[in-house]
Amino acid sequence: MSLDSADPNIVVYTAIFADYDVLIDPVVAESSVDYVCFTDDETLTSDVWEIRNVTPMTDSALSNRRIKILAHEYLEEYDISVYIDGNIQILERVEPLVEDYLSTADFALYKHPKRTSVFEEAKACIEKNKAEEGPVREQLKYYRDAGFPDDRDLSENRILFRHHQEPEIKELMWSWWREVSERASRDQLSLMFVLWKHDLEHNQIPHSVRDSPQFAIHPHRPDGKLGLIWPYWMSVRTDPDPGLLKKAVFHFGRALSVLKREGFLALLSKSASLLVRTLATRVKEIGDQLGILGPDQIYSDEYYAKRRQDPFRSESHEIADALVEQFQPGSVIDFGCAIGTYLERFEELGVAIHGVEGNSAAFRHAVVPNDRLEQHDLRQPYEPDDYYDLVLSVEVAEHIPERYARTFVNTLAKSGDVVVLTAAPPGQGGTHHVNEKPPEYWTRLFNDHGMEYDRQTTDELKEEIVVDSLYHVPKNIMVFKKTDR
Repeated sequence: MSLDSADPNIVVYTAIFADYDVLIDPVVAESSVDYVCFTDDETLTSDVWEIRNVTPMTDSALSNRRIKILAHEYLEEYDISVYIDGNIQILERVEPLVEDYLSTADFALYKHPKRTSVFEEAKACIEKNKAEEGPVREQLKYYRDAGFPDDRDLSENRILFRHHQEPEIKELMWSWWREVSERASRDQLSLMFVLWKHDLEHNQIPHSVRDSPQFAIHPHRPDGKLGLIWPYWMSVRTDPDPGLLKKAVFHFGRALSVLKREGFLALLSKSASLLVRTLATRVKEIGDQLGILGPDQIYSDEYYAKRRQDPFRSESHEIADALVEQFQPGSVIDFGCAIGTYLERFEELGVAIHGVEGNSAAFRHAVVPNDRLEQHDLRQPYEPDDYYDLVLSVEVAEHIPERYARTFVNTLAKSGDVVVLTAAPPGQGGTHHVNEKPPEYWTRLFNDHGMEYDRQTTDELKEEIVVDSLYHVPKNIMVFKKTDR
């Protein structure tokens, strides 16, 4: 089914039973999308979610899965649904994802972050006591006997995108529900089998929910006494408002009063510790997610003035020399170019240059004419005005919050066939390093855009570039190339 049909109506929904999760409001709530929460909690209220009370089955987990799977039974007034687990928070707009993921298929799923097959998932369920071994082994035997090849990439079923009113999707969902209700209730064990049985192709999103900048995964509500204060903790953990400290003290004050009233004095110190840890985490996350530390707030005029001097300037020229020798580019674009010391040398060598920088202070200290530079926040999408022989981004990636990393990589990948990137690894440390990740992380993101890591060229540059003050550049350098070059 195409999204070109007139006014497709979209619902995002979740199902929470037996206080398993705390309902989380989206950071971005779209007027074109409805939000529905099914629950057995008659006291639950929300300014964003429409609360629909339902009588649960005896098994609360199965109550969730029935609503999760049978969207067409519970949401007849909608054409398109996006199911999310109760511990998922929406950080960005969902409608663009629907338009993208359901444009060529009626069902879209995220890739599992760790496992690739149903049999791997079954083994993990048994080892982690998430399902009884006997029924799981019986289920696997049934699938083998049926001829199931188990050759589809395993999905992560925290989020489901569906045209749930399509007849083949309804039929698929009924089959899936029968598997979940009559065999092991772990829905990831049965979905790939059901898709195979119905010979239905779906859109496999090439990354996991955890790697998606549009969503955040939070802990489930714990059992026992700590669960009493969970709503207060989640109020702080998920609140995007920068006025965090006042709210945090308020919510945790209420939490501590509950514990004291209930006689759980032993949990008071643990709650205080939780407050401190949460504040430290959320202050950083809020700055990262909402851009409190924008490009103009990371580096000062003094920093850029220093970059005009040696050894930084001369070593930048040495690095540019090595890149020209390696790639022989006719044109280069430098994302996060700062004052343009790399571009300065490229232009001296006859290369056409363009620089993109977010911090306005850099322009006041630029060593290339400002008409060669463009101001743009690299957390936001960017459309290049040309296609360049070489795309460069040095000491920038670690400053891009993880929720914007995919946008940043998309910008680089669409700008040319060859990307030279440096990215600080975990533990390096530095000013506003909010996203230190290993090379494998960036490789996965570039793979999603048809680019592969070029180990040979990377190793050659690591040997060719010998600098002192900018030693992190050769240490962290990576080269990615389009696979269809």
